[in-house]
Amino acid sequence: MSDIFKVMADPKARLVLESLAANPASTAAKTVLATKLTSAQVTTILTSLNEAKVVKGTGSGTSKKYSLNAKGFGPIVTWLAKVAEAQAVASLEKE
Repeated sequence: MSDIFKVMADPKARLVLESLAANPASTAAKTVLATKLTSAQVTTILTSLNEAKVVKGTGSGTSKKYSLNAKGFGPIVTWLAKVAEAQAVASLEKE
């Protein structure tokens, strides 16, 4: 299983996520065209994103379509909220 934080650290993975956000239910081939990455790169990234549960695939073979899985972003959203809260508290303590 891929760690969402490790996957999100990769700029190419973020590019694929941005492409899927703009073009839901895209095939790997459409994602290759949209991102200008190689087919092998997109396949590897989609596998990692799927394992991290931030992307889900439906169908099979070359017609398999990928979309974002909003629930998979929970760990990052939780972490960002914690960091933002700590920053807000620190700001208040300075005043």
